[in-house]
Amino acid sequence: VLFRSQGTLYYYYNTKDQLLLDVTEMMLDEQMHALFSWINDPTKDTSFHRLVMYIMKYDTMNFCQRSYLIYSAINGNETVRNLFIEKYREFTHIISNLIAERISGVDPNFVTWLLLLLSDGIILQKSLNNNYFNSEEFIEKCTFYAKFLEDKKNKPTNTD
Repeated sequence: VLFRSQGTLYYYYNTKDQLLLDVTEMMLDEQMHALFSWINDPTKDTSFHRLVMYIMKYDTMNFCQRSYLIYSAINGNETVRNLFIEKYREFTHIISNLIAERISGVDPNFVTWLLLLLSDGIILQKSLNNNYFNSEEFIEKCTFYAKFLEDKKNKPTNTD
C-alpha cells in the first residue's frame, strides 16, 4: 500500500502497533514464500548444506528491520511477540520436514532450532556492528560443516 500522507496512513492503521504488526507479518510471510519458491525451483540445488546456507543467508538479510521487531517483541509488544512465536512454530515445522527429507541420522527439530538460533545470533551481532564477527565467513563455515555431515551420512559404510 502506497501512502501519500499521514492521514492516509491513519486511515488504514489506527495505531503504530497495528502498522508494526502488519509489517512484521508481511516480512515473515515473504520469508516463508521465498523459501517455498527456492525449494520448488527445479534448477536449484536444495541439498542439506545448500538449505543450511539459504536459511542462514536469507534469515539474516534484513537484520535492521528484524532487530527492531525483535526488540519490540521483547520489550512488551505482546501482539508482535505472539506473531513471532507463531511464525517460529510454522518455520520450525516446515524446515524440520525439509531437513528430514535431505539427511538422515540427525534430529531435524534440533537442527532446525540450531539454524534459527544461529540466524538470530547473527542478527544480534550485525545489529551491534560487531567488527570482530564476520557473518559471511560464519555462514560459509556452517555450510562447510553441513556439507561434511551430509557427505558423512551419505557415505556407504564398509561392513567387511
